[in-house]
Amino acid sequence: MRSLLFISLLCAVAFAQGGRTYPIAEPDVWEEILARQERAVQKFKELSKKYDENYIQNNIMKDWRVRLPLAEKSKTERIDWVYTLEFDIPRVDDKGNVVGVLYPKGYRFRPIQYWPTTPPPLIVFDGKDKRQIQIVKKLLTKYPNSMLIASDGAVFDLMKGFNARVYLLHPKLREVARITDGVSVIKFYLRTGHIIKEVYGRDALEKTR
Repeated sequence: MRSLLFISLLCAVAFAQGGRTYPIAEPDVWEEILARQERAVQKFKELSKKYDENYIQNNIMKDWRVRLPLAEKSKTERIDWVYTLEFDIPRVDDKGNVVGVLYPKGYRFRPIQYWPTTPPPLIVFDGKDKRQIQIVKKLLTKYPNSMLIASDGAVFDLMKGFNARVYLLHPKLREVARITDGVSVIKFYLRTGHIIKEVYGRDALEKTR
């Protein structure tokens, strides 16, 4: 069975039968967002022996970094994230014997509906754009329990400025939530399994002044 790639954005789904568990979801974006923090800390420790803090905070996880333009206009998009199985999930009896197919290759499902809890809203922005940072500060009054995710920027300085943890945008989350602009607020709905993406653009910036 192929190895499932994910450390973060959204969820690992497993079906258990006869005491044996078979993962069937794409690597989990949500788990990755949380798990990558430890890797980032370890990477920081390694780099700190060679480089100063300014270099590190602008280059750590360099392959993840992308610039997000400020959207011209605010908008809302509903995203139906459906995953298709790329292999059969076997049916297993109480003795561990394969007795058929439980979920066939091609089976389609919404991973979000299998998450145990609803994640907080994710506020995604370009940390190098001061206009987007200004919008994010305003949004934090509306979404005080949100998670901040930067597509680029000096992450440690951003943490100090927001007095909160700031994570880097994982490529898988960017793909699943179709993130092309800043500032984007990503919300997940377990009952229906869909994503709501609220994009705040130049018109939202005017309201912060």
